[in-house]
Amino acid sequence: MPNYYKRTPGSRTYHNFSEETLENALNEIRNNRLTYRQASDKYGIPISTLSRKKNKLNLNPHGGQTALTSTEEDNIVETILFASDWGYPFDREEVKRLIKSYLDRAGRKIKIFKNNKPGDDWYTRFVSRHSGLLKPRLSENIKRSRAAVSRTTINEYFNNLELSLENVPPQNIINYDETNFIDDPGRTKVLVRKKNKHAD
Repeated sequence: MPNYYKRTPGSRTYHNFSEETLENALNEIRNNRLTYRQASDKYGIPISTLSRKKNKLNLNPHGGQTALTSTEEDNIVETILFASDWGYPFDREEVKRLIKSYLDRAGRKIKIFKNNKPGDDWYTRFVSRHSGLLKPRLSENIKRSRAAVSRTTINEYFNNLELSLENVPPQNIINYDETNFIDDPGRTKVLVRKKNKHAD
């Protein structure tokens, strides 16, 4: 059974892994010993960070800096992927509202965003920066059988949620209003994992 990486107490909190740990994870991915998800679970590094580092994206950005840090964008990507995996992919407006909610709760003001809400240009660049993981797809309704949720699924969700929120400051937790979720999304474009053929 493999040994899994655990964060050293008192280490830096803006990322919970060392450069050596990151390089070990990347080597296992490059040598096809682990998938991105397996490496993320084993080493505690976000999938989006592994993808960006492996493909050397945004390591030395030119021009102006992005409104959010790389770590913040990685966390946003993880949230979008998580929602998509559960059958609730975010569309353009939902991503923009998610960013606004995060900034408002963090007490930050981004001058280039109107009322802290990013515009369409920012959204387009954001998706482009993370094109290795995110892919816009036309939304589709899901079958009732696939939408059913069992007690086991619910328990697994809250167990994973408890682990995910461990050592996370309360001000960094976003409460996304579930009333925005709909079961008839129409034919709008939503963000899903790049490998997915359908937005369901």
